[in-house]
Amino acid sequence: RGLRRFSSAVSSLPSVLQARSTDIHFNLATESFFIEALKRQTPTLFLWRNAKTIVIGRHQNAWKECDVKQMEGDGVKLARRYSGGGAVYQDHGNTCFTFLGPASSFSKERNNALLLEVLREDFGIRGEVSGRNDLIDSEGKRKFSGAAYRHLGDFSLHHGTVLMDVDMQGLSRYLTPNKLKLQSKGVQSVASRVVNLKNLNKEICHHSLCEALTRRFLSHAPDVPEDQKRVLVLEEASVPFGQDPLFLTHLQRMRDWNWAFGASPSFSHCLEGRVKLGTFEVNMQVEEGLVKDVRVFSDCLYPDLVEELERTLRSARYSGESLK
Repeated sequence: RGLRRFSSAVSSLPSVLQARSTDIHFNLATESFFIEALKRQTPTLFLWRNAKTIVIGRHQNAWKECDVKQMEGDGVKLARRYSGGGAVYQDHGNTCFTFLGPASSFSKERNNALLLEVLREDFGIRGEVSGRNDLIDSEGKRKFSGAAYRHLGDFSLHHGTVLMDVDMQGLSRYLTPNKLKLQSKGVQSVASRVVNLKNLNKEICHHSLCEALTRRFLSHAPDVPEDQKRVLVLEEASVPFGQDPLFLTHLQRMRDWNWAFGASPSFSHCLEGRVKLGTFEVNMQVEEGLVKDVRVFSDCLYPDLVEELERTLRSARYSGESLK
């Protein structure tokens, strides 16, 4: 009854939601609640940002992606999202966006086009799509946005980050990027590949970008009923779903050490490589020629594929032919 009551109360929320909270765990739990509980039939845009944090993909190894000791000393949080993709550093100089909507009409290409249009028309910044999930500035070819995707039944989300005025030293201070990934991109460091939009237009900031995205989203959203073409500012202490059991479940999981870091068992064999879908590190415990246990770490954008790989390898014979 409680879930139905809260879901009903927020099912008519405005189509644009802006969070005041900068707690990464609260914001990720809010995002998950939106897509799983609301079951909205109209496109929704959620805008937010976080205090200092590292966010890793669903199947990444926190100990290899981050300098955990340095993070703990500097009070930087770690969060693991449900979707795939790579690790990112965030602080108040970073804007997060989440597009939510029914899978039947969902288009990340349309979302990217809206983001690029806002930057071009409102701030004079020309950008373009690059690779699997990045946006880069057209002149310097440097990344200013990365994204990840997730599908959940009939609903989908596309969430990502926009570098506004991020502490670039934080990128190199807390992230320890995979050498295979860096080699494949032909660069020597993460910092050399990214740019703050503040360097391209001094007037841009989190608030001005959110206002511009909101205006453009509402004017380009024919599927949104007129009574929902408005904005709701979410205060952490008074969100209408704050006591919803499903929301609290997500919040507890996001704050759980075991979810963020997970147990890291010792493995006897480790295979690492990079293919078109991303970087894969396959750790296997092999006994008597059989794979007894396996854990796959990856920045692949398709979590289901990683989990299927683990299921397929478990109990397989440890031979080149069997593991193909």
